[in-house]
Amino acid sequence: MKGLIISLIIIGVIILGLTGYLIFSSTQEDTSNIEENQILNEPSPEIEENNLPDGMPSSDAITQQIYNIEIKDFFFTPKEIRIKQGDTVKWTNKDSVRHTVTSNSGSEISSSLISKDQIYEKTFNKKGTFVYHCEPHPSMKGTVIVE
Repeated sequence: MKGLIISLIIIGVIILGLTGYLIFSSTQEDTSNIEENQILNEPSPEIEENNLPDGMPSSDAITQQIYNIEIKDFFFTPKEIRIKQGDTVKWTNKDSVRHTVTSNSGSEISSSLISKDQIYEKTFNKKGTFVYHCEPHPSMKGTVIVE
């Protein structure tokens, strides 16, 4: 009888361990295949400088900021944004029609068509002024200034 109870306890511990592992591993997001300039269906987690635990040293990767631009009612809002070199801008389409985020010159900013609630993001590693528009709706214009 003792042997049966011990066996049941061991089996229970194994089942609990496997359940915990499966729950933990299913909540982890594999970002190894996410590339810069990719359209995402869900927002990526944002790192904010103010959310550092006490005593944790700051680094360039941690202080990198993410800025959001909303595409709504056929406008980019805000229309102009100033960021630091290495920061990321995320455009989220809130319109029911598809839009692009396309550089006026060059290919620094170049999304495909973004559907409702999709996100296009770009990390700006070079300083400069980047003027962009929506390909299907050229009256939609915006500017990213990288300092």
